[in-house]
Amino acid sequence: MIATTNTPCGMLYISGDSYLIDKISWTPIEGPLDKDSLEWIVKGIESYLSGYSRTFPGYLSFIKGRPVWTRKRLEHSAEGISQQILILISSIPYSHTMTYGEIAFKLNNVRLARVVGQVCKNNPLPILVPCHRVIGKNSIGGYTGGIAKKHFLLDLESGATHMELRQSIVVSPQSFETNQ
Repeated sequence: MIATTNTPCGMLYISGDSYLIDKISWTPIEGPLDKDSLEWIVKGIESYLSGYSRTFPGYLSFIKGRPVWTRKRLEHSAEGISQQILILISSIPYSHTMTYGEIAFKLNNVRLARVVGQVCKNNPLPILVPCHRVIGKNSIGGYTGGIAKKHFLLDLESGATHMELRQSIVVSPQSFETNQ
């Protein structure tokens, strides 16, 4: 099932059902629309993007090695480096950031900084697994939704005022294009 929600950054597409979310994207996802089945997570995301909530209902889990967001906690162990990275990213508190290198250091291998970047790039659950909180040592880094969306999310979490958030949105109509 697919649900959509209009955000300050544009349309957000959510794939899953009443039990789990398997994909979130800033670009369309194919499938039948059923917002009712996904209302549990849509409301959480809308509340977060409105500045009312700092957490989401559910948990990061892995089913057959794939990251999913589930309503109920599933027991799992991080089997691969990508899963370990996603778990670390999920532990970054609201309004905080970590660099790609800091995450690699926590994994006891500073050479994994580029791998951390690739895991962020391929994260199927942006916002829920907050890859926008992962930044470069000397730059903001990339974001699958585009740099303008990453700036918006970081500004939202930093406590920027409503007016400041609106100004970051109206900088350029093309600023939220996903291919930046």
